[in-house]
Amino acid sequence: MLWRRARTPWWVWVLAIIGMKSLWVRRQEAVDPGFRAKQERFREKVNEAFAVWRDDHPTE
Repeated sequence: MLWRRARTPWWVWVLAIIGMKSLWVRRQEAVDPGFRAKQERFREKVNEAFAVWRDDHPTE
């Protein structure tokens, strides 16, 4: 099994994935001029959905 043989710590993989994601986002912003606006619309939808969920699940 690969994960048993590899001596790379888990946090190295996490940092690599975060770095690849940030490079992908920068590339998309360079290629697609409307990408940042699409990202913002998606974030707004996620925030609205979370607000609805939060209202349905009070912490007290």
